[in-house]
Amino acid sequence: MSIKILGGVARNFDLATPHSKNTRPTSVMLKRRLFDSVQDFSHIVFVDLCAGSGAIGLEALSRGAQSVMLIESNKNAFRLLKQNAQNIRKKFPELGKVVVKPSDFKRWLKQEITELNKLQDKLYIFFDPPYEQVQLYDDFFAMIKGLEVPAKLVVEACQQKTMKFDQFAEKYGEPDKIFEQGTSFFAIYDL
Repeated sequence: MSIKILGGVARNFDLATPHSKNTRPTSVMLKRRLFDSVQDFSHIVFVDLCAGSGAIGLEALSRGAQSVMLIESNKNAFRLLKQNAQNIRKKFPELGKVVVKPSDFKRWLKQEITELNKLQDKLYIFFDPPYEQVQLYDDFFAMIKGLEVPAKLVVEACQQKTMKFDQFAEKYGEPDKIFEQGTSFFAIYDL
């Protein structure tokens, strides 16, 4: 199975997706709403935690992100993620920088939060763990408190598998924006 980049320089570029019960692609409509809401990706550093195939981070890259960091701990997904990143850079060398790391997001954030705090460019952090693993959301929101620079957090969850939206907002704070598609949603926070 493959999915396509929706817009930007690499529009219609095919990305391979992993066959795993722990990874699933973000819905096209939800992804489109997020990316259509941001007009200018230049001067953006985009971090895709739990990156899977890299579809979200590579979409940001295609639309002009200065650099993209793709973090994935699942070995099978990481192999495809690395391949997708190499393939898109080979076909579109003019795109920004891509860093692909085989790491669990907690370990990566712990190691890199000091570097993230030094960034001068706008920071976007996308977080989309397996929906059912609510503890990962708890860990993410606890760790992100160490972020001292302005950032936009985009967190994907599901009203059936994670928790109802009102419970999510009560537990993690009222988002500045929300995009919904079916039972999935993006909670967007401006830090």
